[in-house]
Amino acid sequence: VLTFEECKNMKFVFSGAEQLTSIETLALYSCDSLESLPVYIFPKLQSLTIANWLSTLPGWIEGAAETLQTLTIELPDLHRLPETMSRLKSLSIFAGSKQLILPSGIQHLNTLEDLLIVGCPEFCRKCKSQSGEYWPMISHITKSIVIREYKQEEEVEEEEEKEEEEEE
Repeated sequence: VLTFEECKNMKFVFSGAEQLTSIETLALYSCDSLESLPVYIFPKLQSLTIANWLSTLPGWIEGAAETLQTLTIELPDLHRLPETMSRLKSLSIFAGSKQLILPSGIQHLNTLEDLLIVGCPEFCRKCKSQSGEYWPMISHITKSIVIREYKQEEEVEEEEEKEEEEEE
């Protein structure tokens, strides 16, 4: 496992990283300045987490397309997935954007077994089983599809207050 967290000034991965050939899990949290990461230098990479610093999925992610099985994305405005992620089994997308559009390549991910989407209410309605606009794009997923509405902290507090009032 290799994790970079809050590396705000890191533009490129450190020299010598190509010697870490056994890395299977890579997590990048709040690496605001990261311009490029040649993920192909991690030939055994199976799990990748990208969170809190990009507005779109970077092109360099395609370097892990042959080995990547689990992808977790926490990006505010995800618009596409690489269609070359042919071995992806688990995809988790966390995005609160009201403009979130289901990536068009998702229906081409034939090995996808698990999908978790946490997003705005409008987006979640589009993913609803049988009736949602996006349902035909995700209905091929074999094991589990979980879709949850993203709630602002204030909304959660309001719901908790209502529940407490009802209990009294």
